[in-house]
This record gives sequence, structure tokens and C-alpha cells, in this order.
Amino acid sequence: MITYSYLNNENHARKVVELFHKICNGPSGELIYHVSDEELMQMLQSSDSFGAWDMEKLVGIGVLILGKEANKSHRNLLNLNENKSTAEIGYFVDYDYRSKGIARTLTIELINRARKTNIDIITASTRKENITSAKILIAQNFVLVAEYDRGDGHRRDVYRKDL
Repeated sequence: MITYSYLNNENHARKVVELFHKICNGPSGELIYHVSDEELMQMLQSSDSFGAWDMEKLVGIGVLILGKEANKSHRNLLNLNENKSTAEIGYFVDYDYRSKGIARTLTIELINRARKTNIDIITASTRKENITSAKILIAQNFVLVAEYDRGDGHRRDVYRKDL
């Protein structure tokens, strides 16, 4: 049975890095936007992070990125109102645990957390080829609002949800 909890200690951070490397180097790893360990740690420190656990094994991560790190890559593209409180969500799931509803559950958890922290707008971006992730966002009433190239040669779709 998969359980969900906040990620909030050094041991969790180590497990996040290990899972991220496993996913980036596994099947469909090219669909993940690769960041350095330092960038990943910075993202975790500036976010509310949830983990999906199979016993003691971390199998999925969801992050609600708040503050100046939120929407950094596409704030100008979306012309976001500075008076609105915004956050960006992201998630990744161990390829051995995909198609089990984990990303969907993490996304719902992130949306609920955003509501509790008085966020007005949530954004998310996916690689254009990542149809599964797009379907998860659309099912939660995110709307495709833009596309761009992050500089890695891959087109990304940007989704928005007003709360």
C-alpha cells in the first residue's frame, strides 16, 4: 500500500536525490527536466514536498514551489499578475510504480496544499512528449496556456489552474 507524507528531513533529501537519479537514468528519463543535485536541493528547500512511500521506499515526489523560485522559468511568458499569489507544481514517480495513480494523488495533494496557503494560481510545465503528465494536469482542470523551449532543445507545455 502506498502512503503519502511530507518530506522534511535530511534523510528524505538523500532519498529524493537517489530517486531523481534513478528516474533520470531509467525508461522515459528523457521526459524529466534534469537539474543538478544542488538545484534539486534548492527546489526542495523552497517548496512544500510530499513523498509517496511503499513501506520505507520513496517511490514518488510532489513539490509545491513557493516564493521567488515559483514559475521562474515561465513567469514572464504567462504575464502573471504580481498581485496574485502563485506557485508551481512538479512531480515524478519511480518507473516501477507508474500507472498506479501516484502522480494523480500527488497532484491533488499539491492543489489542496496550495488552497490552504492562499495561492491564487498554480502552474506546471511538461515536456510536449509527456502525454501522461498532460492528462493528469488536464484531469485536475489545468489549462494549456503556453509553450516554450527551456533552452535544452525540447518544447515544453505550460499549464495553469486558477484557484
